[in-house]
Amino acid sequence: MKKTKPISIIKYGLREKKTGKLVGLTSRANSEDCDGVSVTYTLSKYADGGAWLVDEPEHAEYVRQNSTEWYNAGVDTPENDFEPNELEVVRVKQEVKLVKVKIPTVSQYFKLRYLRKNLLYYNPAHYEACSKDLLKRGVKYSLYELRELQREMMESWLAKKSRKQRKKLTLHYR
Repeated sequence: MKKTKPISIIKYGLREKKTGKLVGLTSRANSEDCDGVSVTYTLSKYADGGAWLVDEPEHAEYVRQNSTEWYNAGVDTPENDFEPNELEVVRVKQEVKLVKVKIPTVSQYFKLRYLRKNLLYYNPAHYEACSKDLLKRGVKYSLYELRELQREMMESWLAKKSRKQRKKLTLHYR
């Protein structure tokens, strides 16, 4: 694999002074809209859409000082229920870097799930009975199932460690 140089991207956002956290963007359907299809965007410390970031600091400063009415609020100029003195414009540097990631194939997943001793679903008979049929039908596993398997494998691995090692390792993962 060819090694690529990381790319840095500069964005600007708003940070709540009191908490030091970036504010994000939430969205909600407009109940006042007769079609029920329009959406209002609002700055929020409880964002469901990640941090609100823009390309220019002046854009962030404008939104810090001005709130857009709900019927015109969008991603670029959301409603802003904060007082201007509660927020500050910040520069955010994002690094884009290639990451090697491996997840099991469906076949590997079934083997890990049902053929590894010390795991919750260890059941070789179930593997033999179901896996071939499921693989033929193109069944996939979900992200939730993958995370559960990873959690079980980590717990099984930690159980083999001494109490002192477990404490040190689990503090690292919190």
